Amino acid sequence: FQPVEQAKDDEQQDLEQTLVNAIKGNGFRLLFQPLINLRGEEVEHYEALLRLPVEGGDELSAAEFFENPAISDDIKRQLDRWVLLHTTNLLSEHRTKGHNTRMFVNLSAASLADESLANWIGVAINAAKLPKGCGIFQFNEEDASKTLDTCHDFNHALLERGLPTSISLFGRA
Repeated sequence: FQPVEQAKDDEQQDLEQTLVNAIKGNGFRLLFQPLINLRGEEVEHYEALLRLPVEGGDELSAAEFFENPAISDDIKRQLDRWVLLHTTNLLSEHRTKGHNTRMFVNLSAASLADESLANWIGVAINAAKLPKGCGIFQFNEEDASKTLDTCHDFNHALLERGLPTSISLFGRA
């Protein structure tokens, strides 16, 4: 017999350890959702989506662990950096084949508070030899409204580097 509280704590610890192992062993899967431009622009737009394969062939969506309060902010920042690094590398490969592609990458509230992230993103973009506007870094409205000053500073730091931002899920909060 395990009390319900203890069982939940064990599950949370297991999930956090699973995430740590997936970061170290590249155990995630990236999906790229096409976004259709209704004005006929010739640029391809995609949104990067993170999935964690689990037993039985199922996958956990990023929301299932990013919205989990038991997952530490440090792990969430590591996950965002994993997504950023792998997405920029894949986008670079894709663009060398002649595609004019822009990628939307979602960032967690934990990453908005990371003062070193804007510079890190700039370095990753430069290392992948990507033009400045091909990555759009987005955060959701709820996170932005909860940490308005932090969000403003982060947005400004990205814009200083020529990196555009956007707000997702606008109008829900």
